[in-house]
Amino acid sequence: MGFSANAKPHHIAVEPDGSAWYVSLIGDGRVLKFDRQNRLLGQVAMETPGLLALDPAHDSLYVGRSMTAVNPPKALGVIKRSTWTMVEEQEVLIPRPHALVVSKDGRWVHTASLAENRIASVETATGRVTLSTIAGAPRSLVQFTVGPDGRTMVAGGELSNTLLVWNPGTPPLEPVREFTVGGKPWDPVYSPDGSKVYVTLLADNAVAEVDVASGRVLRTVSE
Repeated sequence: MGFSANAKPHHIAVEPDGSAWYVSLIGDGRVLKFDRQNRLLGQVAMETPGLLALDPAHDSLYVGRSMTAVNPPKALGVIKRSTWTMVEEQEVLIPRPHALVVSKDGRWVHTASLAENRIASVETATGRVTLSTIAGAPRSLVQFTVGPDGRTMVAGGELSNTLLVWNPGTPPLEPVREFTVGGKPWDPVYSPDGSKVYVTLLADNAVAEVDVASGRVLRTVSE
């Protein structure tokens, strides 16, 4: 498709109705838009794009920074999906913004630093940034997920081997639970009923099923 052999496709986001999907290319510094038939509709240039997050209430796609970037900008890319143009780079004030999620009502974008125990929450209506600090040892939060009802948020800590749980109301945010799962947890997703989280364990080549209320690992599937 004309991209380099080192394009490094990284993360994908899909419109709820399946009409379009998006992918970040770390190596080529591009975010691409495809239609349902996988035809390339457009591309936006961005330095070391990483994770992608759709805003469910607005015409925005938020783009974080790759963890392989040496010194990426302290900013998120904000792309207007309908016209596929970069609206702005939203300053978030934290180094190496990686974990990324938009609240169910579209009011907040949360991103976490790989280098610091801090979360930056951007109010989408105003661009105002609120910082939250997580006490204790370094976590290096890799990715967020929000429960189906929007009332809980989970992230995996690569350095702490833990999952952290928040009630994501108005920031600043403070974890309400933290429990050990081992194996460098990276990318959590909720079950449809919100009772469980499935998280990849990078160091164990496994996926863990976790009861969110108790923090108990129910089972592990490994290669």
